[in-house]
Amino acid sequence: MRNGYARRIRRQLIAAGVVSIALAVTVTTPALADPPTNDWARLRGCESGGNYSINTGNGYYGAYQFSQGTWTSVGGSGRPDLAAPYEQDYRALYLYRMRGWQPWGCASIEGLVNDSDAASGRVPTYAESAYIGGGGPPPPAPTAPPRPASSDFNGDGRSDAAVFRPSTGTWFVRGVGVTAYGRAGDLPLDADFTGAGRRAPAVFRPADGTWYVDGGATVRYGQAKDVPVPADYSGAGRAGIAVFRPSTGQWFRWGLAPVTYGRAGDVPVPADYTGDGRADVAVFRPSTGTWYVSGLGEVAYGRVGDVPVARDFTGDRRADVAVFRPSNGTWYVHGLASVAYGRAGDIPVAGDVDGDGRAEMSVFRPATGAWYFFGHGAYIYGQRGDLSLPMRPRAHSQRP
Repeated sequence: MRNGYARRIRRQLIAAGVVSIALAVTVTTPALADPPTNDWARLRGCESGGNYSINTGNGYYGAYQFSQGTWTSVGGSGRPDLAAPYEQDYRALYLYRMRGWQPWGCASIEGLVNDSDAASGRVPTYAESAYIGGGGPPPPAPTAPPRPASSDFNGDGRSDAAVFRPSTGTWFVRGVGVTAYGRAGDLPLDADFTGAGRRAPAVFRPADGTWYVDGGATVRYGQAKDVPVPADYSGAGRAGIAVFRPSTGQWFRWGLAPVTYGRAGDVPVPADYTGDGRADVAVFRPSTGTWYVSGLGEVAYGRVGDVPVARDFTGDRRADVAVFRPSNGTWYVHGLASVAYGRAGDIPVAGDVDGDGRAEMSVFRPATGAWYFFGHGAYIYGQRGDLSLPMRPRAHSQRP
């Protein structure tokens, strides 16, 4: 997945007279449109010389040269080079179906071309990946791994308590550390912009519509009073830069066509409501307590004063329509019983704090800097004036 190392390996293979590596495999019919066996063999030959156990100490492992973050993002556990060949094949096909050949620099070197299944978002089975060529019998098909949790800054699949301190432009992430990134007036963003399977500090500057991503590029996209709504709209496995313009109800998503969905006063709530791996354009209308989800229609759920919270509370890999009612500190999740958890002034920060693939009802109390997690206790992290992550999209006039 790294161009420099890949080119060096390729040069060594050519020097040795090895243009491509033919592996002795038992070939089964691949799933419709998946790349042929030879393409995978060429990719492995360029990336690692076909060595499933390679670890040169450069941070990339195994036949497909996974980074640890990318391996985790497709459900891998442990270190890639220590996994069985069939496991590496399976995770490679998983990544291909999420992002196509894009993650591998060698794919370009070998002239590999995406087919119709590239970035399709379809989770493969082990039977479908057996044709690729790693050898060994496939184990029973697994359940799909949970998607990365919101506010997960270390890639362990659990949401972390995190605050941004506008007075100093400092991030505090529990268990991770302190980072100075941003300034007063900036809005902290809860999104994985790199596809690493974990969040990194990033801010949107409303004054000039500029995005700043730690370790990434600075991008001007949007204007004053736009609401930042980063999400994975394309199914690429990473969040895309996007804004919602309350004055016109327009959505502007980097690399995609603008779309009008909503109107002034609506609160944007993009999330994957269908389970296809892509965030859907959606809004909550506080004046009527109605949700509007593009392609799915409308759902009356909530009332004036409620705070919309789109999270997967059931573990079915779909965001649920849900609201937190500050007036009585109660959570209402569509299809589930209501739960009293919180009080007036609390901010809903639902996230998967235990890594079970389901979001827990959670609140942050700005007055005391306390975090409360349903079923998991409470602790102090932050102080008065801090902004909690995840930040909920809201109208510009309501921003701190």
